[in-house]
Amino acid sequence: MNLRHRILALGALLPACLLAAPGSGDSAHYRAVRERVGEGGQVFVYVDIDGYFAELGRDLTTELAAVAGDEPALAVWKQDYAALAAELGLAQLKAVGLSSRMIGPGRYANKIYLHIPEDRRGLLRVFGGAAHPFATAQLAPADTDLFVEAEFDLSAFYTTVRQLLTRLDPEAAKRLPGAEFVDPAEPAGAALAAFLKAQARLTAVVRLNGETALSPEAEFKHDVLVVLDSGGPQLLAALRARYPKLKETKAADGRTLYLLGEETGGLPCQPVVAVDGAAFSFATSAAFLQECRARKTGLPQAPAFRAALAATAAEGNSLVYASPRLFASLHALIASLPPFLRSDRTFDVVLRTLEKRLAKIDAPAVSVTSNLPEGVLVQTVGPESLRESLPVLGLATPDLAGNLLRFTLPAHVAGLQRQALLARNETAIRDNLAKISAAAQAYFAAQADAEEVAFTTLLESTPELAQLVPAAGEDYATVTVRRDRDSIDLVAPDGASATYGRPLTDAERQKIERNLALYDEAAALHFAAHPDENTLSAYAATEAGGALTRTPSSVVGEEYDFTVERDAEEIALRTPGGTTVTHRRVPGLRWTVLKRRVQQTAAVREQLALFHAVASDYLAAHPEEGYVSGYELFGEERERPELRAVAGENYDSVRLSRGSASLSVEVPGLGTVVYEAELAARDTAAIQGNLRTLARAAVGYFQQHPEEKLVVGGELLAAGIELPTSVAGEDYETLVLERGAAAITITLRDGRKVTADKL
Repeated sequence: MNLRHRILALGALLPACLLAAPGSGDSAHYRAVRERVGEGGQVFVYVDIDGYFAELGRDLTTELAAVAGDEPALAVWKQDYAALAAELGLAQLKAVGLSSRMIGPGRYANKIYLHIPEDRRGLLRVFGGAAHPFATAQLAPADTDLFVEAEFDLSAFYTTVRQLLTRLDPEAAKRLPGAEFVDPAEPAGAALAAFLKAQARLTAVVRLNGETALSPEAEFKHDVLVVLDSGGPQLLAALRARYPKLKETKAADGRTLYLLGEETGGLPCQPVVAVDGAAFSFATSAAFLQECRARKTGLPQAPAFRAALAATAAEGNSLVYASPRLFASLHALIASLPPFLRSDRTFDVVLRTLEKRLAKIDAPAVSVTSNLPEGVLVQTVGPESLRESLPVLGLATPDLAGNLLRFTLPAHVAGLQRQALLARNETAIRDNLAKISAAAQAYFAAQADAEEVAFTTLLESTPELAQLVPAAGEDYATVTVRRDRDSIDLVAPDGASATYGRPLTDAERQKIERNLALYDEAAALHFAAHPDENTLSAYAATEAGGALTRTPSSVVGEEYDFTVERDAEEIALRTPGGTTVTHRRVPGLRWTVLKRRVQQTAAVREQLALFHAVASDYLAAHPEEGYVSGYELFGEERERPELRAVAGENYDSVRLSRGSASLSVEVPGLGTVVYEAELAARDTAAIQGNLRTLARAAVGYFQQHPEEKLVVGGELLAAGIELPTSVAGEDYETLVLERGAAAITITLRDGRKVTADKL
């Protein structure tokens, strides 16, 4: 039999098991359940669980105590689980019954009853108090599509959770939010405290508008009202803190409303809130809120609603009513979903099944939950029979849950016990590694040239290491300690893995801090050049233009693979040994870096100026050579003055060609720095005089040729102007002059430029 057939067989057997006649058919519990759910119809199921949770708790208490043993870390698991089941209220649950009967074509009345004949404790108190008429249905219009009135006791839930945490995790119980931990001046905290202490009722009313009410393209124009009858002032205070521009106005009945406007995320409606005593109301419009408040007749008088309550109960603690139009709108919404959402085959099957179920709903669906003197009764009327859910309900029986707990909890605690043993072994191994590390540091202090030392070598200088006791069969003879690492690692045969991190020396810490300072500088330059970026990677830091041009060398095995956030106040790095080294970022470092770059650039130009002067003298003394390099001038055994590197630049490959006036050198962090030699003052004055002579001649030319805007120097010379005497090989014939120009610039053969202004 394959897996599919086994699953089908299981689905067929479970309902049969559930429908089997109970062994305690004449018990008081059986009679109480039968009276509440009735035996007639399609399905009747009875499950007697009197004493089941107490027995399960006793079994778990014994099994978990045996598994936990004397392990201190597992003491929290050594609980009285029978008492815990009683605190949660599970021990008070005596029996469960359900039934389903047809009340019309495609219509079923379903009942689920929890038999609780004793006073309720723990989670069973969350259902609220005694059943009562549904009072807030009067707010809903007759054409309401969804109505919910739900009573709940959150204080009971909160108290139960806190008691449970106090047993299992006292520290977590202390951190659990509650009224005593809330700052009264904090609106959100006060609202949370009021909500956690609430014994309240929630009412929700939804009226759909439009034929394609829930279409993805449809604009949200529906009417919604939500009322919580507890914590209203606190919720309003929290809302005021969240939306400072909350607008206050008066309704037609004189009550105060608060408009949320567009601050709620661009809804086409204009939501409002109101507080009446302790009650808090939210509505999609002031008109709908006013309509509900002033209503005299509405949903309670609608025939469909009255028929739904007649088939269930007119009194209870929670009520959910849904109209056929709501299901039709949901069906249309699913049918209109884009195809790409159905690309997953499993999800598509779920959607198709849901479509089929929604398509056949042509009458209202209702669910009523009622607290009765001896239990809780849930009654529903709709198109689905509980018979179709029996396989799932069968899996939810207490026996299955109990057996899962009996299997999983001891296995989980046994796993925790193994982890605790592993943790103890790792601690013992780490203590032994600490002794080895201390011996290694003493060895390195005595052997300045040693870069690493083996455990066997350390035994010679520290014989007491032979007394180390393995915690889990680990072999310390394989350990080697390196000077440039702050960690020692060892793995034991049982899987225990321990790392000991020695303290950093002052020198090691300072080196790492200096490396982090380089990243601070790189971040200052990077974020200044990239204002739209908020994160700097370690790789990009080497390209930022600062002193950091490559990843720094490791000091103790650390890796510089972090990122720097624009607004981070610190840059931190964790070494392999677990030590965190932090550099606090320097405010205004960008300006300091930029000033230093300017100063360094000026200092490099001074060195290039010295280079140019020495090289020019050399070329003048050696007319047969066309250029000279820095190595020839300032290399080894040269008598000329040494060039001082400012920021790590190298002048050996720099060279000056004959007739050139400029030099350049690549500087790490600065890029290319260019030096251009200035002309002698007398040469500059002579060239400027020649330019002014040509400018005066150009004025006469433009007077004779009013249609021209440009003139070339050669044209002026051809007209009879005397050729100016060249000072530095400048070419006046190709110089172009512009009508009305206030200045003229000429470029010399060596690239320098001379300008004559105030023509």
